[in-house]
Amino acid sequence: MTSTSEQEILNAEQQATDAVAQSDIDTAAQSTGYATSTPFEAERVARDAVVAADQAVYNQACNPPSSPTPDQAEQIATQAVADTE
Repeated sequence: MTSTSEQEILNAEQQATDAVAQSDIDTAAQSTGYATSTPFEAERVARDAVVAADQAVYNQACNPPSSPTPDQAEQIATQAVADTE
């Protein structure tokens, strides 16, 4: 059986853990524009965004840009969004 002060400590620890988890979720949503419901999803979204950004930089370096048509530009943008999902 836990004492009142032990229970208060446990409650405070749980509140701190919940606050950190919510902070991770809010940060991912703010930085990527995608809402998540768990810290694990937030981490996945952030990691996918970094991978997509790295791939975009690589593609630019290895494939010099030509002047894309508006349709091509839209396809590129759509693919970039899909890559981060």
